[in-house]
Amino acid sequence: MCGIIGIINSDGRLGEQALAVLNDTMRSRGPDGAGLFWSERTGMAMRRLAIIDLEGGQQPIFSEDQGIAVVMNGEIYNFQALRQELAAAGHRLATRSDTEVLVHGYEQFGIDRLLERLDGMYAFALWDRPRGRLFLARDRLGEKPLYFARQDGTVVFGSQLLTVAAGLRWTPPVCAEALQWYWALHFVPGDLTIFKGVRRLRPGEACEIDVASGQQVRRWRYWRLREGRQRRLCPAELAELIVQAVRSRLIADVPVGVFLSGGLDSSLLASLAARQVPGIHTFAMGFDCPRHDESGSAWEVADYIGATHHHFVFRVEEFRALIPEVIACMDEPVGDQAMLPLYALAQAASKHVKVALSGEGADELFGGYAYYAPFAQALASEPASSRTRMSGPQPHRGPDIPVRDGRWQGLFTDEERTISGFPAVLPRMVREQLSRGTASPFGWQQPLLAGLAAVKDPLRRAQLCDINTWLSEDLLMKADKMTMAHSLEGRAPYLAPALVETAVQLPADQKIAGGSVKVLLREVARRHLPRAIVARPKQGWVLPMERWLREELHEEFVESIRACSEPLIDASYMEKVVRADRSATGPPVGGRALYAVLVMVRWLDHARKRLHEIRAAIRQAP
Repeated sequence: MCGIIGIINSDGRLGEQALAVLNDTMRSRGPDGAGLFWSERTGMAMRRLAIIDLEGGQQPIFSEDQGIAVVMNGEIYNFQALRQELAAAGHRLATRSDTEVLVHGYEQFGIDRLLERLDGMYAFALWDRPRGRLFLARDRLGEKPLYFARQDGTVVFGSQLLTVAAGLRWTPPVCAEALQWYWALHFVPGDLTIFKGVRRLRPGEACEIDVASGQQVRRWRYWRLREGRQRRLCPAELAELIVQAVRSRLIADVPVGVFLSGGLDSSLLASLAARQVPGIHTFAMGFDCPRHDESGSAWEVADYIGATHHHFVFRVEEFRALIPEVIACMDEPVGDQAMLPLYALAQAASKHVKVALSGEGADELFGGYAYYAPFAQALASEPASSRTRMSGPQPHRGPDIPVRDGRWQGLFTDEERTISGFPAVLPRMVREQLSRGTASPFGWQQPLLAGLAAVKDPLRRAQLCDINTWLSEDLLMKADKMTMAHSLEGRAPYLAPALVETAVQLPADQKIAGGSVKVLLREVARRHLPRAIVARPKQGWVLPMERWLREELHEEFVESIRACSEPLIDASYMEKVVRADRSATGPPVGGRALYAVLVMVRWLDHARKRLHEIRAAIRQAP
């Protein structure tokens, strides 16, 4: 795990010292060392969090003739099998690092066949110096971020949005379309970022850049999760896939633990991990408010599996003080309140381990959300012969298909819900008055909508929608930013490609049936956990954010809005909406929307100051 940064075809303003300054902005992502390689007008660097091959895994890593160089953020979980295959083919590997298989794998297979073979969470840059080509690639589900931008022929890429933006000649303006998406979803989806012209690679995407010109040669999706044929599994088959995923995610040369909430997903992971690592460290957060606290269940699971359990108690009110700190660490605006407790838990866990497993992806894969229920019910009530294929995307409107008595308007229905049933953060009328600009029906949406239009199973369609948006751009972004803020590597076993591809193909009744969710996963859990844990409903972290922003933090909140100088945001109208919500003289927007507004205005202020700091450091570099 680390942070990477690179400059291609520098215009002379950025050199080796500037690259070193940019690299140093990612110190929390990699406190164990730094590496940098510069040749003529192109270079790449990394900050290292040492997890595998502690002594020999320094990056960049080169081929034997120094012609190929690579930097990577993340882990390749099947690197041991790839090492054996490459050694058998005659390659001489100089380290025990997982990153080195990228260099020799590229030499042996080429970029396309290499990407097909990888099981991991990664964002990497591979520079083929003899060919004058540099490849960027991001893992299949989007566990690791990778941003890039091009200005006047110079390309800057890296693990952090603000680091990439700081490397550009001028600060990019806020993207009007991205802002509209944020007001609707509380995150920016697709390949957009909040900055116009700064993009991110999508999950399962790669691109090839000509180093001499900085021109993009090609950009392609090397992996895309598809519906596939329906496949029914027995509990033992699913259990074996999860065991394999957990085993591979435990590989490390440093201590590994598990985030244990006491819910089904994390409890099952902890139980299976404890079989591989007896006495494994588990970490749970308790709240002083019983309504928010599920730490008793975490204790029960930890005792049952024989874990070394760490229990941290936080007063709910203490989270108010964390808001500025968390906003400063999130790197890009994500208005998800769960970042606050995750940040605190990662901070506490980092004092004991360097790697933590967590349960991201289980709800999307196994049907764990309550808003999926109508889709499962609709499927159960229809004879298979009556299910028709959805029509394809249409200009300006997306697929004109009834969904829960609404119609798709791109990603959203007339009912202001996404195709998966996820409700919009702010009503369309408020979004349109709050900021100029519109959310385009084209661009990143089109391939997604075209794929979803071909999915006959409404529950599977909802899951695929969330996997391609909510999971990658909120949950995994949140996990990466909050763990890396404390130099902790997060790993998500449920996102092992073989497990993901199989789970998506499960029939609806093995996901939701008879009022129960995650049906097959619960069957697996019954063999490994106490009955009470298996039967527990989903709880999640709940904070009194609505009360805070309407009462204790209200005036401070309003001052943040008044200080917002972004031209695309009507701060006066925003203040009216917030005050009307508090006084009940207008439509209530709710805690989720209020927090999203707070995050955006404060993040924009933080970003402006942080970019100024980094650019000042670049100017002062020798």
